[in-house]
Amino acid sequence: MNAFRYGIIFLTTFLVGCAVGNTYDYSQANINLAVTGHSDLGLAVIDERPYVLSGDKKPDFIGLQRGGFGNPFNVSTESGRALAVEMAEAMTSELEDNGFKVFDLHVSESGSKIVASAIHEAAKTRNVILIVHEWKTDAMMSFGLTYDLRLKVMDESANLLAEAETSGIKEKLGGAGFEGANSIAAANAFSSKIGQLFNDPDVMRALNETN
Repeated sequence: MNAFRYGIIFLTTFLVGCAVGNTYDYSQANINLAVTGHSDLGLAVIDERPYVLSGDKKPDFIGLQRGGFGNPFNVSTESGRALAVEMAEAMTSELEDNGFKVFDLHVSESGSKIVASAIHEAAKTRNVILIVHEWKTDAMMSFGLTYDLRLKVMDESANLLAEAETSGIKEKLGGAGFEGANSIAAANAFSSKIGQLFNDPDVMRALNETN
């Protein structure tokens, strides 16, 4: 009995230890976009997750890793930078690989006047705005993702040319592994969701119009 009890204590301690301080690396994201071009492109990723806006979670918050009793521990970006920054860098890298010249719009709020002002200042014929309403992984026995993303393509006058969105609640990404495996799964999920948004026919048409 004592051996069994000590085994349970050891296992619980091990699971808690594995759950604390996890980080994921979104630089692993390899987004596959069908759209190509040679024009200048303004880009902004805006984090509007309610718990980030309220200050309950930091901008580098990604999701949760649960311990042996299901108790949640925060997962953050490996770099310590804001999730929106890492998402923007991954998108920029793929867009530039596809021929675009990408410029940061320097906007962190989605208010129409704020976005319009940033677009007018940048003076790019096409601008991509990704609004992150939700992005949170949750790992215990399985690895899940709750997300709500909206992508907008706007012209130099901040007129909306195209819009696409995707969302899901506790979408299963597979069995929960250790930190490294979960990091890869999270990066792959981001790649898939962003690819889905950019490969929307209206988005592709709006971006291809400048070629």
